[in-house]
Amino acid sequence: MPVRKNAPKDGRGSGLAFDPARPCLIVGNGPSVDAVPADQWPDQVIGTNRALVLSACQDVKFSALVMRDRFRALWVNQKLGEKYHADFWKPSGVWKVGRRQTHCDEYLQFASTWQGRATQHRDGDHVVLNSSVAIMALNWAWIHGARKFQLLGVDYHGGHARMIKPFEADTRGSGGCKSGSLWSIEKEFAAAVNAIQQSGGSIVNISPGTVLEAVPILEQL
Repeated sequence: MPVRKNAPKDGRGSGLAFDPARPCLIVGNGPSVDAVPADQWPDQVIGTNRALVLSACQDVKFSALVMRDRFRALWVNQKLGEKYHADFWKPSGVWKVGRRQTHCDEYLQFASTWQGRATQHRDGDHVVLNSSVAIMALNWAWIHGARKFQLLGVDYHGGHARMIKPFEADTRGSGGCKSGSLWSIEKEFAAAVNAIQQSGGSIVNISPGTVLEAVPILEQL
């Protein structure tokens, strides 16, 4: 697990330092999350968005959680977003990272380019590339020491990982992208891959069935 440092709880500092020698898994919300048993995952795991109610993640000890948008925007039925925030996200003891619209231990501001080192906004927030929650998590983890990345649930072909009740009834607005936006997503992932590799890091996508081409695919762990 990452080392937790003493850090202020005002959203301006990180309480984590990742081990650069060990893999760091970014868990998206796509259906491939259900295809790779959690006992095969590394011990440095960052969950994104709906991770706390994914069926496959119920026994996972997350190192951190990253949310890109407002919690109400995670579901078409905003009441589910409110329930997720109140019953799962907010009370979780895991280090939470996101924008200022939700409850977090560390706040982020968005940038249009990959941040190779820690850069702070004028209000003290760290700055990261924001094209998708997976890229946002990658850039944040890089700033805090991770260098060997794996992606799971980063599929971009539609569908969603299984969720627990009552969330399983509403997977709308998630699990993929419109065909017209896939080009821009590929471009942003390609830029992130290049930045990671050029700086001595590594990244692979272990998501079975992914259509994302920008990230090297690892067929088996």
